[in-house]
Parts: sequence; structure tokens; C-alpha cells
Amino acid sequence: MAKKFNWENYETELLKYLEKAVLEVMGQYPDEHFYGAAFHSFYREYGDRIGLPCLAVNTEEEIDENLDTRWSSPDWYWNDLDYAGRALVSLHDQLNGFASSEDGKHWETLHKQWVASLIQVAKRLTTKLKKQEQATKDFGFFLFDEESDEMVDVLRRCMTSAKFKKLFPDLLEDIERKQTTEELPAAKKLALYASDLSEENCERLLTHGKKAIPVLINALSGEDGWLAANLLGRLGIPDKNAIEALRELVDSTDDSCCRHAATSLALLGDIDFLLKLAGRKESRAIAIDGIRDLYSTSADYSTIHVPLDYRPLEQLLAIDTCRKPAQRPRDTGGYFNFALGNREIKAGDVDEAIRGTRSKYKMIREHAVCCLGDRGIGKACSLKAIQAMVDCFEDRAMSVRRLAVLRIKDWKNTAKDYFPAIRKLARKDPDPDVREAARNTMRQLEVK
Repeated sequence: MAKKFNWENYETELLKYLEKAVLEVMGQYPDEHFYGAAFHSFYREYGDRIGLPCLAVNTEEEIDENLDTRWSSPDWYWNDLDYAGRALVSLHDQLNGFASSEDGKHWETLHKQWVASLIQVAKRLTTKLKKQEQATKDFGFFLFDEESDEMVDVLRRCMTSAKFKKLFPDLLEDIERKQTTEELPAAKKLALYASDLSEENCERLLTHGKKAIPVLINALSGEDGWLAANLLGRLGIPDKNAIEALRELVDSTDDSCCRHAATSLALLGDIDFLLKLAGRKESRAIAIDGIRDLYSTSADYSTIHVPLDYRPLEQLLAIDTCRKPAQRPRDTGGYFNFALGNREIKAGDVDEAIRGTRSKYKMIREHAVCCLGDRGIGKACSLKAIQAMVDCFEDRAMSVRRLAVLRIKDWKNTAKDYFPAIRKLARKDPDPDVREAARNTMRQLEVK
């Protein structure tokens, strides 16, 4: 599908409008020395919209030395130039149409090609604009994708190695230091990562799988014990020693440590232990947090997919509902009083999500219908997922009906056969909030 998009036309139009916008600023300030232009503030929705980034330019005269803004494009004097003309907007709309037309893998492929196109345009603009009298010798057009893990790599691809070394020596030094660390023996390397649990080192530890478990267990007693506990869960390996160490940490006086330990125990499948904790008043909140996180973004951060399974939650809720009202703890209001977050699911989770839409527990039905709106499950499962969402239009709980009609719009035209059901909900549902949600979905899907 990505091959159908005309990348050559897109790059040509983008180049034209960017050059025009930068030259206009240069023309207005002929006495200033322009050292760079850049894209920044990238926005994208996985599987859906890719936004055009902001365009910034700056001059030597406008650098705030006190704030060190030379390479902080959001802080440049001209940090959001209007550059997107009608032809470019039209092409970018086409791009977004292709981006959202299939599954997540298709989107990833197209997004990767889009970034590659931006890099090509950046190189061509550098060549063109550095010929201007106001441009400095090392003028460049850069991509500062602050939210991307690949920002430095993308930035390097915008220029020659020599230029990167000259303009960004600190980044190059950091790259070389990391390469030196990678060449160390495995044991030393892992110990070094565990001694400094920066975001980058955490990600590196996760790539080492089971080998990282011993150093993370040792790190549980350190200053960043909560982070080590978190990583043991994200590894997704139900190692006996790791589970034993995490169980001990649950009794820690450090609230952050014990909560992360409970979440990791849930991710590693130690549900029976957490259910026992849930039966005791002093540890109930910790157990709830752990099991609840199986249904939140915590599950998404695991290196091994955590299958959707509502049985632990059903068992947790049953601990409370099986009691007589007088025996239920007052601090829960009779039922465990907490909300579930959102998480991603895969094709293999769809049947469990559909089962969840029929649960006797409203919170499970609410969570399940939201999960079924995840287009990442792919086309093969889309129709039965959408049908289950439409079935929820008849749910006895207003909140479930409302969530169902709001999330079905994420399927866009794939849900077109069910437009009559959406229209009926907009007209006849007894709840005004549900009717308004249905009308909102109709507007976004352009249902007549």
C-alpha cells in the first residue's frame, strides 16, 4: 500500500514550501546570520494520523547564551513558521489516508518511509539554503524529533559525519562511550548498567533477558530499587529467584517499591500470591494495584506480550462480592473501588475481550469494549471485534454503550456496515450522553 503513495511529488512540494518559508525570513532580516533551520514537535498517532512537524529557523544574533538555545529549536526566535501550502496539505492528507488504511505494521512501514523522505528533503534544503549570503558556513537543516528513541540517528543522517562531529561533539562523545561499553564482557556490562538505571540503561538491560535478572535482584536494595522491581516485571520471565525477591519487597516500607513489586508479580503471573494479599486489609491496596496493572499500559511495556486475561480481575472482585454486605470493608464502599486503564491487545486477545463484554462486572465490560477498538489487532479480527462492540449498544449500563459507540469510530470505514446501528443509537438511546456520543461518532465517520 505504501508504494501507491507518490513520495517524489511529496518531497518536491515539501521542499518548495520549506524553501519559500525560510527565504522569506532571510529576506526580512538581511543583516542576521542564519545557522540553522529545523523540524521539531513531531506528532503521530500509532496506526493513524501523522502530523506535519513545526518549522523553526534561528540566527547567531538570536541565541540566548544563558539558556543554551543553539540546538533547542522550540526555543528559537522563529519556532513555528507557516509553511504548509494547499498542495502540500492535500498530499499530506493522502499520506494520512494511506497511513490509517491498514494495520499497525503497515503504518510503521509508511512512517519509516516518511522520516526517510524528510531526511532527503533536509539534505537538499541544506545544499540550497547554505548558498544564501545570510547563511553561515555550517548552515544545516535538521530534524529534532524529541519524542523518538531514534532522534540522534535521524539527526546524524541529515548531514555528513564530519559536520555531525563539528556541530554535535557531545552527542558523538556519548555515542562513542556507549560503543566502548558495549565491547565490555557481558558481566561487567550488565553490572555497569544496573549501577546507573538511566532510561537508556534500563532499555539495554531489558535486551539481555534472563542474564539481567541477577543484577536487577541485587539492585532491589539500592536507591533505585523501585526501578529494578519494575524492570524484573517488564522482562516477563517468571524466574523463581526474581519472584521470591519481589514478594519480599512487597512488604517494604517504601510505598513506591512495594507497588512496583506488586505490578511486576502480576506481570510474571504470581496471581495467587496477590489474591492472598487482597484478602488482608493491610495489603489490599497493594494487591489491587498489582492486578489492576495487568489491564493498563504497564502490560504494554513488557518485553513479552502479556495476554489479556480477565480471570485474575474476576477473582479479585469475587473476594469482595462473595461477602455479606456487613462484612465488606468500608474503605471500598462494598466493592473494590478503582478504575481500569487502557492497554493494547493483539489478535490472540480478541476472544477474551469479547468474553469480557459479557461479564457481570461493569468495569470489565467497559475495559473490554475499549480494547476492541484497538486497530492493532488487524483486519482478520476486525469484523468480530466490531460486531461485539455493536452488541454492546444494548448493554444495560450507559457507560458501556457510550464507550462502545465512541471506540467504534476508531475502525473508521471498516465499521461502515454498522452505520445504521450507530444512527439508531443516536436517535433512540434513552441516555442523552450516549445519544451525543453516537452523534459525535456519526460526524467523525461522516455517517449520513
